[in-house]
Amino acid sequence: MTSYVTEKIFNRDGSDGQQFDRTFGCYVFNQTDETQAVIDAKDFLTASGFGISMSGVPLRTVHRKQIATNAYEITFDYNLDANQAQPSDPDVSSFNTTLTFNLVGGTTHITTALDTSSYRLFADGAAVDVKKTIGIDLKTGQVRGVDIVAPVLDFSLTTQFANRYVTAAYIKNVLALTGKTNSVAWKGYDIGEVLFKGARGSKKGSENWEISFEFSYSANKTGLTVGGITGVDKKGWQYLDVMFKEDTSNTINGRPLQVPTQVNVHTVYDSDAFAQLLIGTAA
Repeated sequence: MTSYVTEKIFNRDGSDGQQFDRTFGCYVFNQTDETQAVIDAKDFLTASGFGISMSGVPLRTVHRKQIATNAYEITFDYNLDANQAQPSDPDVSSFNTTLTFNLVGGTTHITTALDTSSYRLFADGAAVDVKKTIGIDLKTGQVRGVDIVAPVLDFSLTTQFANRYVTAAYIKNVLALTGKTNSVAWKGYDIGEVLFKGARGSKKGSENWEISFEFSYSANKTGLTVGGITGVDKKGWQYLDVMFKEDTSNTINGRPLQVPTQVNVHTVYDSDAFAQLLIGTAA
């Protein structure tokens, strides 16, 4: 005998506020298999205009209770933390996206300063112009430089996907994007400012995946001055290095100083469109 499903009376309870939730309940009759009863209830839910989300609120739990030999009560619970952001791409992820970030700076090694003040014993004459070079070894003439704190923003976006989107091909696309920068403007960041560092995924129940995407941001810079060399442009994740030469007009202990002569800006990461991650592109 074919099963049939009916919605519970006085159904669709819910609450607003810090914990935003909704419920939808139904009865499944003429069905003795509990797994099939849940499937029948989900089909009814979809036919009623709902599914993995109700009014943008994600489905979290499915409760089933046998109320007779061939009848089940099925309840769907939808809930959403009000602190979560809105879905970044509702056509793909009907669940809301959580943003976490870390603003603790990283470190970078520099060999030239923004500005330099030099002081020297009067008996040794005027201070030598080091051309903003940092850490010159008086014995070898080599430039040691120094490690400084660099502003880097690490952030992650966590969202949930229906099973149909997390295919082997999709996972391969995510892998291929790892270690690349954004080739077009993305979520308010300019080209080249965001580095995709990878993702972690886990399956939540039988229908959904939760995936966390990890990124780092470093600002693009234009018009930099490096040791007297002006007009240097560098995208966030390009690598800048400085070449030095001996300046025979400036010596210490008879050894010529090493001064900047050329700045090289290297592209070390490929770039691609992050839209392939399916988490949206708008800020």
